[in-house]
Amino acid sequence: DKWWGKFPEKPFDRVLDRFVADGANRARGLEGGEFDLANFVPLDEALRIGTSSGFHLVEGNNLWAWPAIYLNMDLAPTNNKDFREALVKAFDYNAMVQSFQGKAEVGRGPVPSWFPGSPEKEEAEIKTDLDGAKAALAKSGLANAKMKCSVPAGFPEFRFAATVLQSSAQQLGVTVEIEEQPFV
Repeated sequence: DKWWGKFPEKPFDRVLDRFVADGANRARGLEGGEFDLANFVPLDEALRIGTSSGFHLVEGNNLWAWPAIYLNMDLAPTNNKDFREALVKAFDYNAMVQSFQGKAEVGRGPVPSWFPGSPEKEEAEIKTDLDGAKAALAKSGLANAKMKCSVPAGFPEFRFAATVLQSSAQQLGVTVEIEEQPFV
């Protein structure tokens, strides 16, 4: 909307798109001049670099749920619908919003409200409900459940979300083992 210039007839000789798995390395490459553009830079680094001379922080919406926790519905205990409901209700959404320094909101479904045709506003609000979580866990018939949460290495936001899941589930007597995996 507020473009400040025009591209020359041949703005680039070449474009090199490089995958850098570690967020801290993406930030260093951007700040050090190795990269002209970087996505998914850790928030603290992005906010710091974005206020530095010569940098422009671009904030906006995207369809990525960042970070996300995916549950394998073919493996126990997450193959149990009531168990999954217990995890959703126990999760500390406020901790996630705070970790993003107010630059996040709790969605109500998979299609964000800013996306045309989104049913987001018609969906029920998702919020922490520990009593509801305990009731759902009791309905699941599972006690002292254990599960693994794998997160991609180099993405601190995913690790943080996993620790929030771990802490939230612990209130229900559910053990969550966090495992970092290479992101390829």
